Amino acid sequence: MGADDALQVDLRHTASLGVTCSFRSGIGAADLVAALDAHISDAREVSIVGDAPTIVHETLIKGLRSRAQGFDRRAAEPRAVVLLLWQSGCLNHDETAWLAGFVAPDAPMRALSPAGPATEGPVVE
Repeated sequence: MGADDALQVDLRHTASLGVTCSFRSGIGAADLVAALDAHISDAREVSIVGDAPTIVHETLIKGLRSRAQGFDRRAAEPRAVVLLLWQSGCLNHDETAWLAGFVAPDAPMRALSPAGPATEGPVVE
């Protein structure tokens, strides 16, 4: 089957690096919905974006996320950069908390407020 024979679904969000799902041609509607649901349920990106705040600094956030992913950085490194950007006024509180808690492969998957633990959100399962 060639690339033209497949169905591709691109999921986009202002906070997302994107999720692409590809399916074989001729897939029935019920099978397509089930496969798409399974793919979305397993996609870490969907969980991350589901907890995103309103994004004000889209270009900066996508740049930080893509570099953290591309360079395979652990949470402490991008978190330090995110906190510096917050202290410099480049990110707002909600964007900072979200990025600090979700930006790296080993991130805790919960918002980490730059204002301290009393304002941190619950762990996302």
